[in-house]
Amino acid sequence: MVDLLRPEKIKPLQHPILEALFEYGPSLPDQILGKLLDLPRESAIEDLVTVIQFSVRKFDKNGKEWGYDFSVIHALLLLSYFRAEEKLPFLSALFHEGDDWIEHLIYDFLTEDMPLVFYCCGQNQVPALTAYIKDFSAKNVYSKSAVLDAMILTARKNPDRKSEIQEAIHDLFDFVLSQDDENLIETDDFIFVCTDLTGVVQGFGDQRFLEKVKMLYDKGWIDPSMYGTWEDYGKNFNKIHYIKSYDDIYDWYQGTGKSWAQSIEKSELAAASKSNGNNSASSHSPIKAEPKVGRNAPCPCGSGKKYKKCHGKA
Repeated sequence: MVDLLRPEKIKPLQHPILEALFEYGPSLPDQILGKLLDLPRESAIEDLVTVIQFSVRKFDKNGKEWGYDFSVIHALLLLSYFRAEEKLPFLSALFHEGDDWIEHLIYDFLTEDMPLVFYCCGQNQVPALTAYIKDFSAKNVYSKSAVLDAMILTARKNPDRKSEIQEAIHDLFDFVLSQDDENLIETDDFIFVCTDLTGVVQGFGDQRFLEKVKMLYDKGWIDPSMYGTWEDYGKNFNKIHYIKSYDDIYDWYQGTGKSWAQSIEKSELAAASKSNGNNSASSHSPIKAEPKVGRNAPCPCGSGKKYKKCHGKA
């Protein structure tokens, strides 16, 4: 079987301008972005795959010592722009990787922005998307959440396909409800998928979903920290499930990209200031212990995310 992520020889870039993806942080200059979007689709897609393969190789060799860069995020955004449907198997292989690689190079992009990438590359391959969710050999469970959201985006952006997506999600409910393998059922990943299914069907108005969610609650396969008790869930069943989206790639770079860049700059300035302060302070100064934060508690930074998915990643 061909290793899509780790070919024996990585092809050279056909478009040298794509080297810019390794040189910038989360925000690209408009002039650079404009040139990237004007590249020929087919060769640009192949180069974007090369960028990701190179990043995989570097991480395999150096691990987290390589440091952070945003090349993979840029490549994924551009693959979505070019509607690289032929690369859906490559994206699936990417998220079969372990959490360390994913969290180091993709950060919160996976849960916040990857749904739109999967939508752009997989909206016409719904059976492949459902097959991915059913495949519990994938090592990163949050990618399944992104794929589920991509399916919901397909229904929202294409109202004529709503019934198609509903039936595909019913198939996923039937799949999880039919499981009797205790080794699978007791895993956190299985509970996560069951819980996520209950979330994405909110707002569909399909009473059959409500009946199947009740069955999952009765089996104890729902994490109550997400949607509360069965009674709590029932009260919010018609509430629309939130999925972040943006009109075009420029919106992402003007919004999320610039926001990340500003946050990184502030963090670097704070770290430099702290380092300078430590150098000038007495070596005998008492060390004040920082209060511990639970992994599932809200992050103290005020982002609204769980600590483990925000500043607790380190």
